[in-house]
Amino acid sequence: MAKKKKRKNEVLESFSPAFGLAGVSLGSSVLGGAMQSHLPAGMTNPLTTTGRVTGTFVGPMVTLGAFGFVTKQLKKTEKKMKGGK
Repeated sequence: MAKKKKRKNEVLESFSPAFGLAGVSLGSSVLGGAMQSHLPAGMTNPLTTTGRVTGTFVGPMVTLGAFGFVTKQLKKTEKKMKGGK
């Protein structure tokens, strides 16, 4: 039986840095919220701060991922229109 060639999901590849950053942001925010009761009163929680700061970069990363995906698709389309493979 012949093995099937595994297809790459190009959309997921383009957005994987944004997904990773969103996971870090969400995880640090959740852990910071869980550990808040263990901190002295008046101290800012570094984990929630990290989650908030990394969360601000998720939007631009998604935009860059979308731009990269669209660029790849346009290059493929241009190649097909020129008669390439």
